[in-house]
Amino acid sequence: MTTNKLLIFIAIISIQTNLFAQKFEGTFTLATKNIDAGETATIQWIASEGYHRMDFQSSSEQGNTSYSLYMTQGGSNVTLVAANNKIEIPVTQFNTTSPVTHFFSAQSTGQTKKIAGYNCSEYKLIGANGYAICWVNNEFILSQPPVVFLSQGVFKALADNNVQGIPFQLEVYDSKGKMLYSQQITGVNTQKPNLSLVKLP
Repeated sequence: MTTNKLLIFIAIISIQTNLFAQKFEGTFTLATKNIDAGETATIQWIASEGYHRMDFQSSSEQGNTSYSLYMTQGGSNVTLVAANNKIEIPVTQFNTTSPVTHFFSAQSTGQTKKIAGYNCSEYKLIGANGYAICWVNNEFILSQPPVVFLSQGVFKALADNNVQGIPFQLEVYDSKGKMLYSQQITGVNTQKPNLSLVKLP
């Protein structure tokens, strides 16, 4: 398992502060597809009191893998747990120049739709080597997001352009319009999880 397998998802996740939104402590279910890598994944993302755990079930031509990521607010490491092995990955290792994770503009298209039962607004994010279509819900904010979410990718682009909320759907394209990556929230559980579920075992 390498950091490259985790990099796209971590860098793309976006959270921003909204004074009128509900602080989210619960579980998101996501479906992701990395087209270039031929990899699909289902993710259960659990958040509670500044602790975060993401359980990945990944499938590709190379086989199936399962692993979990543990993160805390202000933490300088992401901990990967797979097959009873723990690997500490410094947040600095998640820096990348990939066009998938670097955007500098976020423009509203004025379009809206419901995703997983929640109202979302469409934004187009522009990067040096590609663009993304992002549907943002502003009913929630993430309480105490991890440091790794704050430094790059969709979060940074939305924050820099004063867009508040959580992306419920995302499609990333290269400069020629080829889709590179997609992710969508397919389920939301707003019941606060027990801390034992999110703290590193």
